[in-house]
Amino acid sequence: MTTRNGISIVVPAYNEEANLEPAVAEILAWISDSRRAAEIVIVDDGSRDATPEIADRLSAQHEQMRVIHHAVNRGYGAALASGFAATTHPLVFFTDADRQFCIDQIERLCAPIEDDDADMVIGYRVGRHDTRLRVLFSIIYNSLADLVFRTRARDLGCAFKLIPATFLHEVALYSSDFSVNTELVVKARRHGLRVREVGVTHRPRTAGTSSVRLRHVGIGLLGLWSLWLELHGLRRRSPTDPARATPDLME
Repeated sequence: MTTRNGISIVVPAYNEEANLEPAVAEILAWISDSRRAAEIVIVDDGSRDATPEIADRLSAQHEQMRVIHHAVNRGYGAALASGFAATTHPLVFFTDADRQFCIDQIERLCAPIEDDDADMVIGYRVGRHDTRLRVLFSIIYNSLADLVFRTRARDLGCAFKLIPATFLHEVALYSSDFSVNTELVVKARRHGLRVREVGVTHRPRTAGTSSVRLRHVGIGLLGLWSLWLELHGLRRRSPTDPARATPDLME
């Protein structure tokens, strides 16, 4: 018999005014249908559109939802770190606010953990809806990460991951950018976690604009280098600081 664990859902959002409300509606519908104990933690990462106001309004309407505001854009990894620090359930799931994933497929990630076949489950995008250039970079990046760190993951950048809270509360995360995805998988394996991949549907973005730019290619490669130096004791880095998400920044 499997145990249905409570889940904290962390959603980083940067300038997602067109997507945030329908994204939250999808998550709330899944929570209602799943009958799981769950909470939603939205992290507004210094958005300059109406994202902060929309998040606050939704939080006031739904008791299972909280909002963390960053005064400035601190980066994807920093947003996740703030969200992780605010979670209260034994499992932590994160996804983006752009609605490119089917939220009800969280159950695909829950099953291996609740059947004790895995400790952490990460999605990989099936039928990926991204530009050819972005897909090409992803292939190169994942291959390089596997060569250097033996990640054994085909889609590290997939923002559909389910992670045990105990691991997140014990490990120090240093990446403030998208490299946090790789850092999570590498450190999970080094901590002895059984990591499993599950295919999830990827939908086209229908509103808003992706914040990923060409410069993130260089940032991603630099992130791999920094992670390698850290793991080999050749560079000391400061952990991403979730303390900036102080109570006065939480709604």
